[in-house]
Amino acid sequence: MRTVSISDVNVSITMPPDNQQEASLYKGVIKMISDPMFHMISLSLTAFEMLFDPSITVIVDYLNDKGLGEDVAKYFISMLSLSDLIGRLCFGWVTDRNCLSLPKFMMLIQVLQGICFLLIPMFYSFDVLMTLTVIYGMAAGATLVMYPILVGKYLISVQSLAIGCISFLSGMLTFGIPSLIGYFRDNLGSYDGLFYITGGLSVIVGLMWLLEPLFLKINFRFRKPGHSASVVITT
Repeated sequence: MRTVSISDVNVSITMPPDNQQEASLYKGVIKMISDPMFHMISLSLTAFEMLFDPSITVIVDYLNDKGLGEDVAKYFISMLSLSDLIGRLCFGWVTDRNCLSLPKFMMLIQVLQGICFLLIPMFYSFDVLMTLTVIYGMAAGATLVMYPILVGKYLISVQSLAIGCISFLSGMLTFGIPSLIGYFRDNLGSYDGLFYITGGLSVIVGLMWLLEPLFLKINFRFRKPGHSASVVITT
């Protein structure tokens, strides 16, 4: 029996010497799931996926409901893809040059996405809808490239684990998106509620980035000596 210490977390492991890698994996998982920022990043990615997947799926059908023909609605897909590419390539300088801190930038782009979704059901004008689509696309593109950066900033010691695990929650919830889309289309006859719910979720999660200092403080206190947890693993 020997004890391996991870900051404030003590993991007691009874194992042969050749199981060092397995012990390291357990330590990494415990450290990762005990960090509030891991859950914040996971929730942020989930909110992003809950907007992005339905937007690609229903946009043409939704615009047809608003009186725009398919010959016009198809241009929204093209503009959404183009604006998404612009967002991925052109907004890294905002945080690189310290114009905005990383949490403030995440708050801005996630709230902006949510506002666009909340406004889309209220308008029928081609110009307004196209503008909202382009703004949303750029914000979505800027958001997507932030997640590896967030992991590198907040979860650097468990980066290899966290990169894969942050998508677990969003991956599970996306299985329910087709049913959610079908419910609003078949039962309610309109996608308005879908846009309101997912847009509101994005705004709420975006505002939660204001709590980043609190999450870091909680994590610091949890890691201090005297706040220890013991896990016994027997092999």
